[in-house]
Amino acid sequence: MPKTIAIAPSHYWPRGVTRTFGIPPFPLHELILDSWARLDPNTLAISDGHQSISALALKRIVSSIAKAIDDRVPTERVLAVSLDSNHKAILSVLGALASQRPFLLFPSTQEAISQLGNFQVDLLLVDNPQATYLSGTSIELISLDDLVDLQNCEQLSSAMISAKTAASRVPKVGIFKDGKIAWHSNRSLTSHCLSMTSFITDNEMRPVISTFSPSSWQGLMVLSATLLSGRTLFALAPSEVSLDSIRTLDAGWLYINTSDAASTFDLSAKRSKGDQYGLNGVLVDVSDSFEPGTIRSIAKILQCPTLSFYGMPETGPIIGSHPSWYLAESVGLPLPNVHIIPTDPRTKAPIATLWELIDSAMISIWSPSVMLGYHGDELSYDGFARLYSTGKLAASDPNGMLYLVDE
Repeated sequence: MPKTIAIAPSHYWPRGVTRTFGIPPFPLHELILDSWARLDPNTLAISDGHQSISALALKRIVSSIAKAIDDRVPTERVLAVSLDSNHKAILSVLGALASQRPFLLFPSTQEAISQLGNFQVDLLLVDNPQATYLSGTSIELISLDDLVDLQNCEQLSSAMISAKTAASRVPKVGIFKDGKIAWHSNRSLTSHCLSMTSFITDNEMRPVISTFSPSSWQGLMVLSATLLSGRTLFALAPSEVSLDSIRTLDAGWLYINTSDAASTFDLSAKRSKGDQYGLNGVLVDVSDSFEPGTIRSIAKILQCPTLSFYGMPETGPIIGSHPSWYLAESVGLPLPNVHIIPTDPRTKAPIATLWELIDSAMISIWSPSVMLGYHGDELSYDGFARLYSTGKLAASDPNGMLYLVDE
């Protein structure tokens, strides 16, 4: 455990970041689209570097996709979405969110797609029906182009679900993880989004580059948090991220995971004095692995503050760092609206003492972001009232900083 000065955790909390907040009674897609409606309708909302969509067009297209999904997908059919990182993927996910149909998010991999039959999926929304990973599947495939004519989405439809159903905790999005599906409601998804949106604070509304697929929980969170904050989102593949692309897009933030960052940037190379990326910050997902050395290298190479967030499909982001108090060895502090409790790893019972008095304990959380339950199980519609054990061990220093511990 690194030696630190004993300062109350609240002294480390960044100014201007709310620690707790309520969950508004509106569905996530309405919060996003309404935030853009308050801007100049011609403002660029999303782009993949090839196709760009304005704020007004985004609302029209999402409404049309939602109506097409509701018309095409009968109540008894199970819809899944498997998409790569591009503008059509973003539109498809937002359209599915705006529809009245629950749906499942699957990574675009052969391994994940092969398990669709376990969840009785019979309709799959993809960006490329001819993709090799879909070969041999008996599931009906549809593409976004089959659903709606993107060039002629001129009229707003009535597909948006009403505010009175928005606060319900019924299943809306299922997120795939290791052969399981974690079901989330509009309420828990909104909690994910608000936690990250409130945590990332700066006064410059410069565009964001994200390399996360919208078919992942990270991609869905980054997509919603970026658009809700009023920033333009560029969805790029890791191979498309470079000094030139960051400069060309005038990007202020880069969202990436540690493995993509290591392959995209030569973390062992010495930076040239003339190479300035000009980023306000980079946000790194450390959910799969946390290596302080990698975090330091990213900050050194990109020459900007490097934040990290930790989470899982069942909970969304739960722990994050911030440059105002960032310690490279620490994974950070609980994000807003997430209460972390030390529990006994054997019994999963809460430990009635302070974190800093324990060598290590299991991270358990109490938050509105907790999933409803797994697909096929009896779902609990009040995840906020129960404690969720992550299965991850951690230790804490006197400042309240959490350190992930090898199991």
